[in-house]
This record gives sequence, C-alpha cells and structure tokens, in this order.
Amino acid sequence: MQLPVSVNAEPRLVECDFATVNDVKIIALWTRIPKSGDNTMVQDAAEFAGLACKRWRFYRRAGRFAQSLPQLRDIIARDPQAEVALLLAIRAPWHRPDPQLGVCLSRRTWSNNLCLDFLAVDPRLKRSGATAITGLAIGLLYYVCAVGKHLQSAIIWGESTPLSAGFYRHQFGVPDITDFFHLNLTVRSQFQERTVARWQTSGLALQLQL
Repeated sequence: MQLPVSVNAEPRLVECDFATVNDVKIIALWTRIPKSGDNTMVQDAAEFAGLACKRWRFYRRAGRFAQSLPQLRDIIARDPQAEVALLLAIRAPWHRPDPQLGVCLSRRTWSNNLCLDFLAVDPRLKRSGATAITGLAIGLLYYVCAVGKHLQSAIIWGESTPLSAGFYRHQFGVPDITDFFHLNLTVRSQFQERTVARWQTSGLALQLQL
C-alpha cells in the first residue's frame, strides 16, 4: 500500500505493509533512542515500539503470526478460531538513515475481531525541532481498518493513553473514547472514506489496495 504523509507540509509517498524481519531489527533499536531529558511522547514511542517487536517475536516463536494477507487467509482457513499476530510497518525509501518510520502490532482474535495492541512512530520524530512528518499513525490505522474490512471483522478494539485518546477521538469521530476504543464497521468505513478524500488532495499516485 502506498499512501501520503506530510513532510514539512509537503506531501510524500510512503509504503505500508506487513513488517519484515529486517524491519523488526531496525524498529527494535528504537528503545535505545530516548535520553533522560526527552519528553513523554519520545519515551512512549520507544516503549511501544519495543513492546510491539517483543510481542511479535513471541507470537513468531509460537507459530501464531502472519507476514502477508494470503498467509493470514490460509491460517484462518485451516483454523477459523486462530489467534494471529500481524506486525505492520511504514517505510519511506527517501528517509535516512533508515526507511522505517512507524510500526503497529495487531491481532486477529479467535472471534475474527482485531485488537490493536501497539502503535508507534520513530521516537526521534517526537522531539522538538525534528523534521515534521505527520500522517504516519493515520496510515497505519487505515491499513488495520482495511485488514478488518477484508476479514469482515465486526470490531476493532484497543487501549489508548492520555496522549493518544484525543487522536483516536478526532480520527474516528467518537467523542467518548477514554482508555478504551471499540470501533464498529460503520465508524471505520467513515474514517477510511474521510481519509481517502483528504489523501486524494495530495496529487500523488496512491495505491490503497491490500
């Protein structure tokens, strides 16, 4: 999937897809980024990225993971109640030193819903004075919603923090989100429609199919 983000207010394309082993190696190193004087957003981003990689490695060792949509479909066909971890990454080939800019760990539950466990962007982007790259979390959410639509999941659910709750309220138009969100198909479809309409104004050649 190719979608736009904003880099210092200019649209640029990024790629969003299932994470590779190399993605995990790079993203896991984000835990080393924070310094004692860094703000809470930097600290949280590093922590959540580290937890996402650690949890994914656990599911990988247990054989309960998928690295592509066809592989996910095959697993579900064999076991309709399979719980499967999905690790997604956003990459920007133009970004240095590494293209990896965001990560999201989600799980397909035994009842065919999706749980969003962790979502984080490169902690360095959260520092004051960093290059302003926005839209990464929206891109990851869009991909999760697309997977949910493909699987015909009734619900996507997860927890939010004091820093992320307002973001989820705004993106999904659900004002009562506190430490938990519960997104039905209507809410997710409306979010996707609004997001695509906004992305189309970028003038870039998008590729939004899974």
